[in-house]
Amino acid sequence: MLFKSASLKNIKNYFKNNLVEIIIPLSLFLLVFLVYFRNLSPSVYAGDVGDFLTAIIVKGVPHPSGYPLFTLLGIIFNSLPLGQSPAWKVGLISVFSASFGVTLIYLISKILVNSKLIAIVTALTTAFFYPFWLQAEIAEVFALAYFFILLITYLSILYYKTKNIKILYLLSFSTGLSLSNHEIVLLLFPMISFLVFWKNLKILKLNTIAICAILILLGLLPYVYIPIAASHSPLLNWGEATNIENFYRLVTRQAYGWTSKVPVASLLLPLDGYVRYFIAELPFLLLLMITPGMFYMIKKKEIILFIALFFTFALTGPLFTFYGGAPILNNFSYGVFERFYTISFLFMIMFLPFSIESITDLVIKIIERLNKKVIDAQNIRNITICIFFLIPVSLFFRNVGRTDLHNIWFGDYFARDTLNSAPKDSLAFFAGDTVLLNSLYIQNAYHDRRDVNIVTAVGLNSLIAKNSVLDSKRKDIIKANKNISEQDANLLTMFSFPDSFPLFINVKEIIDQKLTKPILFMPYGLGFKIAGQSDRSLTSKQFINIQRRIWQNFNLNDEEFRKSVTSLGFHMLDIQEQYAKSAVHTGDYLVIYYGDINAAKEWYEKALNFYPEEDAYKGLGYYYYEKHECKISEEYVNKIISVNPKNKLAFKQLYLLYKNCYKDDKKAENIKKNIKEKFKVEI
Repeated sequence: MLFKSASLKNIKNYFKNNLVEIIIPLSLFLLVFLVYFRNLSPSVYAGDVGDFLTAIIVKGVPHPSGYPLFTLLGIIFNSLPLGQSPAWKVGLISVFSASFGVTLIYLISKILVNSKLIAIVTALTTAFFYPFWLQAEIAEVFALAYFFILLITYLSILYYKTKNIKILYLLSFSTGLSLSNHEIVLLLFPMISFLVFWKNLKILKLNTIAICAILILLGLLPYVYIPIAASHSPLLNWGEATNIENFYRLVTRQAYGWTSKVPVASLLLPLDGYVRYFIAELPFLLLLMITPGMFYMIKKKEIILFIALFFTFALTGPLFTFYGGAPILNNFSYGVFERFYTISFLFMIMFLPFSIESITDLVIKIIERLNKKVIDAQNIRNITICIFFLIPVSLFFRNVGRTDLHNIWFGDYFARDTLNSAPKDSLAFFAGDTVLLNSLYIQNAYHDRRDVNIVTAVGLNSLIAKNSVLDSKRKDIIKANKNISEQDANLLTMFSFPDSFPLFINVKEIIDQKLTKPILFMPYGLGFKIAGQSDRSLTSKQFINIQRRIWQNFNLNDEEFRKSVTSLGFHMLDIQEQYAKSAVHTGDYLVIYYGDINAAKEWYEKALNFYPEEDAYKGLGYYYYEKHECKISEEYVNKIISVNPKNKLAFKQLYLLYKNCYKDDKKAENIKKNIKEKFKVEI
């Protein structure tokens, strides 16, 4: 018999002990899986989600570095006959990845402090940290990236502890495979090398290193998908990587670069945003406990692990934020950066088990000193640890509403509203990830508004080259503007024929402003129509009727939108802001083109139903200034300053208000002096 030499008691104990080791992580996985699954987004959401989903649907290549593993998994999941949207089906990758990631945090914590209860607290704290939870519910690459980061960390620590060669082989393959999903894993290489090679060079033979190298290369095999997919010229084909040069440029992200070009003096601003984010998102108790955990780890003589984890935390957090140096300019920027902040959080949280252990040890020592009688130290330890369950519980109730995306369709609605703003059979030029990528997703997933031709820079170049009239006009424009960029030349070529080619853009700044003087950008729903002759002859009333008709057909009314998405994250706020800006553009057009300040008021107020937009406050301030209602005008100007204290135009507006409306020269001069001191400019 298999257990012939073992006693029945030993066999029972063996299964009992291993059953507990299996049940706890499995229960954790199932718990968070059900939470994430229940809240899974059926919508394209925002940011890069539309890019990945469109690439998956058309079997194309998403933006650099191509993300072949996620794309391949997405194609598989999207083919599942589940009767759900592509966004929901592909989002299942994130649900599984994040759930396994939480399980890995448990296993890592248990290795670090050998306490199941502490490991559960740490795992649940990670599970309900807002950006980790959010990424678990949308069709993005980051939940899978977090899984690989945690898997590599777990295997690195496990190998450091056991020196088991099989674990090293698994680590090697996992590292290669992780790089085919997201190259952020490169930041873990110092930690991997440190833990693998520390006092271990004699064990690692040449053939072992060779096998590891082969396994890493095998993990990179998903990259073969990129040239194969690109060779079929799919609709979405970033980098057109059909040759070695283009493939290399795509994979190494040469179009994006690896560092910021902002001035050195401004590099501290992103770091300030990083610190403020964690202060806002984490309970004070948790923030307070991280540093003691570091000291206790050193006290426990886990020096090598401390160096590895702390350096990786610093490299993925403060140093990465400082090195990247990209300023946080708006809600969309914060929505992008919080995904990267989460990586450093994953290493920050690994010091929490030591903090909890140090506090429980301290509590036991204090009780022993106060009470000389025999005490049950283990019970006291367990009771003390249970108190720390307040951390994940507080995070759960804080974030459960913010992450409930199961019935949130705003990403789809926004794209549909943008496409439905475009004139029939128009060419559309979209700037910004959310509007461009969400619109591509809606067109390809649901075949909505296929008459709208969303043209990329490459597509526009090809379109003009095939038309002799357009190509001739482009040559004239390049000849007249020798320093003009290729994109601006192509756009100006199309803008020269607004009556022949219905043209629609969402941002006027898509083209260099000094070249746009002969062009009239007429607000049209959530974008601008390049005005032709008939558009220029519209009356104010006719223009307003066109706008009202477009807005009335939007998927969302103002009040519903404002109430529903305010708490759902930075990307949702960015969508709100874009609705608001579009309403402001309509108001500004009525003032500038028609001189109709009375009609503009309706649109500035409409904008504020969506978002506290500075320019809407400015427009209403101007309206009441013209009506000589000085106090109301001042209230709106002060709201601009409360939203953005660095808005110079608001202070100038305040100066004019006191100068011309209140007729208070003394106050006006004080404001003028303040402007000179604050902004170093004269009025």
